[in-house]
Amino acid sequence: MSMFADVAEADERTLWFTPGGLSPGGMLSPDDAAAFQASLIADATLVDAVPDNLRNSFERLRRRHALGVIDYEQFTEVADDAVRLYEPALRYRFVEFYHGQPIPFTDKERRPRPLTSDRYDDIAERLRKDKLYLPTGDGGQWRFSGMLTDLMRWARDQGLLRGQRARHQERLIVKMRNRLSHGRQYHVDLPGAATMEIRDLAEFINQLWGVATPGGRRYPAPVRRDIMVIGWDPTTRSRVIDRADGLRPDEDPSWQWMLLRGVADVYDVERFDSRYATSRWPAEYLWGPGPVAGALTWLSGHRPSADEVDAVDRLYLLRQDGNLLHLPQHPEVFAAAPPHERGGSWHLLRADHPNDAFGCVRSQHDTGTGHDTYGCPAQPITSGPWGDVHEELRRLQPTLMPHLPVDVRAPTPITWPRTVEIPNG
Repeated sequence: MSMFADVAEADERTLWFTPGGLSPGGMLSPDDAAAFQASLIADATLVDAVPDNLRNSFERLRRRHALGVIDYEQFTEVADDAVRLYEPALRYRFVEFYHGQPIPFTDKERRPRPLTSDRYDDIAERLRKDKLYLPTGDGGQWRFSGMLTDLMRWARDQGLLRGQRARHQERLIVKMRNRLSHGRQYHVDLPGAATMEIRDLAEFINQLWGVATPGGRRYPAPVRRDIMVIGWDPTTRSRVIDRADGLRPDEDPSWQWMLLRGVADVYDVERFDSRYATSRWPAEYLWGPGPVAGALTWLSGHRPSADEVDAVDRLYLLRQDGNLLHLPQHPEVFAAAPPHERGGSWHLLRADHPNDAFGCVRSQHDTGTGHDTYGCPAQPITSGPWGDVHEELRRLQPTLMPHLPVDVRAPTPITWPRTVEIPNG
C-alpha cells in the first residue's frame, strides 16, 4: 500500500523562492527581492465584508512592505503601524455590529442609557462624558470606556474572537500598542517581523468579520479529518500510517490494523491514544486493532466519511490523584469513566491544545514551576470531585454523549506514560 514513511524524514516546510535571475554574487536582483517579499504576504488579504476605509489602510501597509527592499526601515514602520491598526479595526467592527441599532449601554445603577450612532467618534465622545456599562452574559455589567482593552473584551464577549492562544496574544497586542503610543525608543525590526505582523493582522480582521484563516497561526479555520489507518507488525513493531482508502486485502495477515478519524499527519497520528488527548488535533477512534479483513469489513459496512473539526476552544478534563496528574481527556471519555476511575480531583479547562491544559494544571499544583496566570494559554473553568465537574460539563455541553472507546494506542518504540508525578503537589 502507498504509505507514509515509518520514520519520516524531517518536514522542512521551507519556502524556496526561485528568482528570474541572480547577480554574479548569488544575491537576488532588486526586482526579484521585491517579488519575494510580496510572495510572503500574497495570501494575507481581507474578506469582502471588511469596510473600504479599513481595507485601504491595510492595503497601504502591504504596499509599504514592498518598499522595505529599497528602504529597510520601512519594515520597522510597517510592523509598528500594523499594531496600531488593531484599535481602528475594532472600532469599525463595533459600529457595524449594531447596524445603527441602539447600543445597550446602562449607567452604574443599571438604568438604560442607549446610544445609536454610525460614527465611533460620537460614541467615544459620549464615553468621555459619561460612565457607561455593557451587560455580561451572567446578568452583570462592566464598565466600557471604549479603549483598546475594552474593545478586545467586547469582541470576546460577542464571540467575534476565538481561541485561547489568540486570547493571550490579544493581551500582548494591547501592551505593544501602549508602548508605541507612549514613545517606544528607536528600534529596527527585521523583515520577518513586518511580514508576521501583516499576516497576523489580516487573520485578526477577517476573524472579526466571521472568517477564520485556513492554516492560520492566530485564528485557524477548522481542519479536515480523514479516515486513517495504522498498521503494525506485532513482532518487529514495523508500522505504516496511511489514509484508509489505501488499505488492500492482500496486506500481510500477521499485521494488526486500527482505524481512526484524524488529520492526515504522521506526527499527529502516531501519537493517537483512544482514552487520552495526546495529539495536536482531536482524533476519533473507530475500530481495531484487528486483521486487515476485519478493517475492510468494517469500512465497507460503516462507510465513514471525512469531516472538519475546530481545534480551538476545546474542553479538556484532567484527573489529579494524589501526586499523580493524568493526561487530558476529551469530554465524552470523561463522562463515560467507570466508577473506579473517578477518584481524586478533576480539572475542567478550555484550551486549544491538550498540552496547554496539562501545563496549566501542572504549573498550578507543582510549587516548583509556578503558574503565570496572565500568560497561560488555557482557561480554567472549575475543579473538584468528578460529580461536580460532570455537572458543570453538562451545563456547557448539554447534548454530550458519553463514550468509552477500546483502550488502545498507536504503536511507538517508546510507551509514553499517561500520568506524571507532581513532586510538590
